[in-house]
Amino acid sequence: TSNPNDLWLDVYSANALSRVGGLSRRLKPVPCQLVVDVREFMSELPAVLHQQGFKLTPVTLEVGDYVLSPEIVVERKALPDLFSSLGSGRLYHQAEAMTKSYKTPILLIEFDG
Repeated sequence: TSNPNDLWLDVYSANALSRVGGLSRRLKPVPCQLVVDVREFMSELPAVLHQQGFKLTPVTLEVGDYVLSPEIVVERKALPDLFSSLGSGRLYHQAEAMTKSYKTPILLIEFDG
């Protein structure tokens, strides 16, 4: 399993350099980068994000579905999966793992339509 935090080093380095006076005019804009669990590519959201200009990095994640930054993780649930996860207790364990690993865990509930 890859460490998604390693993928952010280039983004943070470029961001830090852009704060140096005048250098920001010479740097190319860095596309927004998201780490996406490979199992999420069966849903529509990764395609929508890609169409909006996000750079998606597929990784098998142990915690969450989308890593937005080293501090922020998102667990996406469609309604049927949400009900199933609540009933089985899986959502509790997923939320617990997210809060242990990330400063800001987010639960995204996806509705049809």
